[in-house]
Amino acid sequence: MSIMYNPDSVGQTFMSKRGRPIKQRKYHLTQKEIEKKKKVHDEYCASLPEELREKAGYFFFNPYRRGMYWAQLQALYELGANEWHEFKDVLLKIQEIAVSMPATTKISGKTIQTNQWENFRTKEPKTGSDNSKDVMGRIKENYIFMQRLSCHHPSGFKLRQAHASVDLKKVTKEGFPHGIYYYRLSTYRTEEESVPVRDFSEYVFEKDERHYYTYKFVGKIITRDKTILEGIEI
Repeated sequence: MSIMYNPDSVGQTFMSKRGRPIKQRKYHLTQKEIEKKKKVHDEYCASLPEELREKAGYFFFNPYRRGMYWAQLQALYELGANEWHEFKDVLLKIQEIAVSMPATTKISGKTIQTNQWENFRTKEPKTGSDNSKDVMGRIKENYIFMQRLSCHHPSGFKLRQAHASVDLKKVTKEGFPHGIYYYRLSTYRTEEESVPVRDFSEYVFEKDERHYYTYKFVGKIITRDKTILEGIEI
């Protein structure tokens, strides 16, 4: 497996593609942090059906802080690990979980009690952004972030440490010009096996549509006639 991020490089300076010096941020969990996250996850999920825990396996835990990343991963876990789930079902489960997560926001200088879903839904786009997305677009983008293992911003590295990956599948369906999405939380026995999958085997690309999202992707891409291994040594 070739992954550019190295925990030992945290704090070191590298040059960005624009030629600017950037200090390497920490994207991994220490062994102590893993043990703590695993304990918190097991305690939180103790009241869930045993079948869900068995589907995910012993090694898995949710490695993200309590926010939308956590809620989106938890949604796939509670829908059932190692199974594909249509985006509409995933969206409903995310909303159910995020609504139950207390949060605060500031309105006219006052702190208001709210929840993670409301904060996420009403979040203002970045100033000057020409590429702002709606709620569904931002959720899909977050799942793409969870697949990142390469470069200097591997948002999915912690997930790999949890022996897991988030996979996506795009399927052609009549009446849906851009296809429909499915997502899956895959869990593994070893960290080395834990690489994301992008499955386009049931999708027909439109003319001039960008294929496979291969830019700096480390994982497995399944097309209609072959499997592409990006950044994986075999």
